[in-house]
Amino acid sequence: GDGAAALDALGAALAADPDIKTETGWRNIMVQGPLDFSLVGILRRLSATLADAGVSIFVVSTYD
Repeated sequence: GDGAAALDALGAALAADPDIKTETGWRNIMVQGPLDFSLVGILRRLSATLADAGVSIFVVSTYD
């Protein structure tokens, strides 16, 4: 899947509804793929590292 397109669609959906509470200043980190399904723990390691630093995350996953 196209991660950039997924983020664009999410942003457009949030912007289209003024009743949705949003926050600014977000950053994105993309893991370049494709990644084989036998690879496990990638998101766990990334999220644990960010959690240890006090950083909240919102995850969007896509599939080709």
